[in-house]
Amino acid sequence: MQTISTMADLMQSQTSMGIIGADVHTCPNCSRPMSWDGGGYYCRKCHAVVVERTKDRPEVSPDQSPKGGAKSQRIKKAERLGYNNIVTHNGYEKDVTVRKRSGAFEKFDGIFASYGEESKYGNGAHETTFVLKEEAVAELGDTDLDYSKSMSFLKKEYPNLLPDQLARLYDLTADDENIWDEEDNNPLAEYGFSDIAEASWEYQNIRGKIAADQGFDAVEVDDEFGTSVFIPFGSNAKKLSSSIFDNVDKHISSLPGVSDSEAKRQRRGKEKAIQAHNKLHPYGVCSCEMCAR
Repeated sequence: MQTISTMADLMQSQTSMGIIGADVHTCPNCSRPMSWDGGGYYCRKCHAVVVERTKDRPEVSPDQSPKGGAKSQRIKKAERLGYNNIVTHNGYEKDVTVRKRSGAFEKFDGIFASYGEESKYGNGAHETTFVLKEEAVAELGDTDLDYSKSMSFLKKEYPNLLPDQLARLYDLTADDENIWDEEDNNPLAEYGFSDIAEASWEYQNIRGKIAADQGFDAVEVDDEFGTSVFIPFGSNAKKLSSSIFDNVDKHISSLPGVSDSEAKRQRRGKEKAIQAHNKLHPYGVCSCEMCAR
């Protein structure tokens, strides 16, 4: 199966195949429309052609979060508050917001991101890092999604679908199956999504809505990049640059059930205990409970 690495290769391939003057969005392997994946053109049908990023990609400008060691320290602060999942979005907005019909094509009620401090996709000039609590991210498939709640949501959104159509819609959204594997069975064809590429995007969008309806701040999606993270509209995902991470100790002390004075007392007590312990012997020498920590 043919693999295309650059835009020039794609155009040359199409010319050799007799597709003279064809739109570069046409897959040279199966002649299907190709989707822009942020780094090039991708065929969602045969999964064989990905046009890699070229030198024309604009220089990426990170968000306002600190860089290097300062950023690492900020991530550690986020982890102290339970935000253990780091994801990064690439786009055209310097101060991106999670809103309805966002993104380059305004197809989604939310934004996509990649795990880690750098985005694996996107052709914009700006990267924004978000942090999420692990339990607030629904994993691939429908493992973390409640079946009854998911079906209730779909029935409410699409009340005219027949039972078998509704079951198919569940598979394509909550269970994240690929419409291209059985494109003739498209339950949203009569809802303005007869085009399979458009339908596949909408199924991802609905998956995000289902997750948000069940209280998740993000949901994993299986796509051409492997596992991406979709942050739906209404999410409580925090930007790493959020002021909540400026003073973590103060924020922790203000959490319900712990007063400022009590939190300070606990910190002072711990500090005094450590100081007293260090006068007796340095860390790691004895086998007491404190040294073993």
